[in-house]
Amino acid sequence: MNILPSDITTRAERNGRLAVWVSERLLVSVCDGLTNTYLRQKARYEYLKTVPANRRHQDIMPDTEAAWRFGKFGGQFFYDLDRIPDKAPAAGTQSKLELL
Repeated sequence: MNILPSDITTRAERNGRLAVWVSERLLVSVCDGLTNTYLRQKARYEYLKTVPANRRHQDIMPDTEAAWRFGKFGGQFFYDLDRIPDKAPAAGTQSKLELL
């Protein structure tokens, strides 16, 4: 596993929360069973269902506190670390990423 400086970033939220964002590339390389296809077809699709239609065009999805909140920075997808579920197919994701 090779962690690049661009794999993890932080952004301040309007509510003062500091969100840690992890790149899709890093998630797929760290988590067995997690694929780009799953993230595209299931995770992002399910999260978009929780976002109001008038806000779905944004690069950073609003925090609905549902699993798999995502954003797009510099043409690459990132996921909010606090909103990554710790269940299948990403079993152990939170604990694996905390070790980094």
